[in-house]
Amino acid sequence: MAKRIIKYAIDTVTTQRITGWCYWRIFPTRPIVLHVYYGEELIGELINDEFRQDLIDVAGHPTGKCGFTFALPENFELKEGLALKIYMKSLVPCLLASYEYNEIAQVCEGELPNIFFMHIPKTAGTSFNYYARQFFPEGSSITHIEGIQHEKAEVFERYHYIAGHLSLEKLAQLNPPDRFIYYTILRDPFKHLHSHLNWVKGVGVDTSSDFYKRHPPVVQKLAMEFALKKKDIKTMLRDFVDNLDGFEIDFFDNIQTRYFLDYRPARVGDEDLQVAKKNCSLFRRVGLTESYKEFAASFCRDNGFRYVEQPKRLNKAKIEPLYDVHSAEIKEILLPLVKADLALYDYVATLS
Repeated sequence: MAKRIIKYAIDTVTTQRITGWCYWRIFPTRPIVLHVYYGEELIGELINDEFRQDLIDVAGHPTGKCGFTFALPENFELKEGLALKIYMKSLVPCLLASYEYNEIAQVCEGELPNIFFMHIPKTAGTSFNYYARQFFPEGSSITHIEGIQHEKAEVFERYHYIAGHLSLEKLAQLNPPDRFIYYTILRDPFKHLHSHLNWVKGVGVDTSSDFYKRHPPVVQKLAMEFALKKKDIKTMLRDFVDNLDGFEIDFFDNIQTRYFLDYRPARVGDEDLQVAKKNCSLFRRVGLTESYKEFAASFCRDNGFRYVEQPKRLNKAKIEPLYDVHSAEIKEILLPLVKADLALYDYVATLS
């Protein structure tokens, strides 16, 4: 019943906190009160008033004020046979979610591992950040450090789990301590490029928005072309590939391979691919979006966490696909932009 009247997702459920978001389908800015029970006991109440940029970015909520974080009581203790339940408070209480003993992540109470997650955009990295952070105590993790204007290097002294859209080139400039181990995820390159371009299309939905204005001119220009649809998609893509130049190349030419380089090539070539393959050895594990559950399970084994499944993938665009990602003709047009990425993806797949 709840899904008929509200949209919602639970991001993390741990022995310390519950995080997620929810909003009314018809009146999305109206507050929602939630009750949390453990077994039959009411242990707390919360409201969906936290700001969530990710819900704005995927065109999910008009203001982003729909998130929530609930801190479980300090004396909370997991017991087999009892479920943690989240209800929407209303005339007839609606159950949103129920979690049994083996579905609740246990926050690490011993020595914490030191992890840097190289977040390549559109690879399920947002979901993985939510997943990984649930094992770390409050205040010991941070994401999107690329957005920190000053003193990025200091985060490596303050946090144990760190994530950001930083290539190896940018990461090396911060001189991270040797104690940090690296993880990242690659995605099927054709699907990745489609997701990236589809995201660009979404940027142009509202050219007066702050979201649109935050992006560089190259992204704004392409977003407008996709939005106006003055040409057929194959012609637009062909012109796009043939006329990429300068700074634009960084955004669209073999994006995933570029993250594995400690320098910026004008165009990614075979020599760069070989360097990227070699640099895979710097990582404890390189996962694949298409094998996400296996990557999450391996991450838990590596670091001594009890594995729990993740309920829902986040940061999923809700706009109409830009083109048929399976089209052989479109793949041929876009091949120059993913040729190295395809080879790197296949290489990593053989290591898994």
